Amino acid sequence: EVPQEPGVCLDVGFIADDTGKFQEIFGIGLRFPELPDASFSISTNKDAQQGESFEARRSEARRAALMVPELATAFAKIKTLREGKHRVQQGNGSEALFSRPLDGAPGHWHEFQFEYAGKRFDHRNPSWDAALFTGVAHDQAGSVPSGLSDDEAVALWDRLMASVRLRVVK
Repeated sequence: EVPQEPGVCLDVGFIADDTGKFQEIFGIGLRFPELPDASFSISTNKDAQQGESFEARRSEARRAALMVPELATAFAKIKTLREGKHRVQQGNGSEALFSRPLDGAPGHWHEFQFEYAGKRFDHRNPSWDAALFTGVAHDQAGSVPSGLSDDEAVALWDRLMASVRLRVVK
């Protein structure tokens, strides 16, 4: 039975609270029998600290990679499929979708990330993020070639992201 009043859900319980003072962190990971090398996850944190934006962190990583020749070479091999603002459910977030080469083997794998910053201490607008990896074996992304093409992976991502619904108690 799902409580209707505001509060914090625990593994086997519920704390009634409408002050918003308790931390709530939730995460879920999904695997798909028909796509054995794909892994999708979502996590949310009601009171997460807002630091640098997703775009700022990506820009800094890009700049830092250019300063180290080995990283610059590796970074240049990553194909950006899509990057920028993306609206999902309650607001605008940011996404970055990459196709990456396997280390020392033919093939590629995918790393897709989404981040919504939310509003600190506003339980109706928690921060949350999502990730999709392909090429997953033994819980390690990029271990095997992806079973999906770039277009198929983007289509899967778009379908999964369109299905995300955060239940927010008013």
